[in-house]
Amino acid sequence: MKRFAVFVVAVLAVVMMFCTAEAEDFSGKWINYMMVAAEGDEKMVVNFEEVLGDDFVEEQAGYIEFRDGKVYMLMTGDDEEEELTYIADGDKLVVDLPDEAKEEGISSIELYFESNDLILAVNLDVGSLNNHYRRPK
Repeated sequence: MKRFAVFVVAVLAVVMMFCTAEAEDFSGKWINYMMVAAEGDEKMVVNFEEVLGDDFVEEQAGYIEFRDGKVYMLMTGDDEEEELTYIADGDKLVVDLPDEAKEEGISSIELYFESNDLILAVNLDVGSLNNHYRRPK
């Protein structure tokens, strides 16, 4: 019986290591460096770092920061930081939409990873907007 208990503990430890290794790391601050807007068949990609070159300043760029179990988002350096709540849904986070967002035609906001980018996917009544974020340099 003791050997079985040791075996079960060992198996659980290995399973926990795999689960932890697969978990995405949403923590910390992420800098907005690219935007992809789509409406129907039309798509527009703007890479702020490429367009602005040396004038791209991380402190003035938009960001997402995870702290205290919430998402804090700033669209540009001149805006006010928004506090959003979310729930985990598999490998993505689904933002609890404020009433103002729904009134502005936003149907959903999700956060997930594509390669090393954190994606803020905003689905609108008229299309979609995906902002790409990266860790600060």
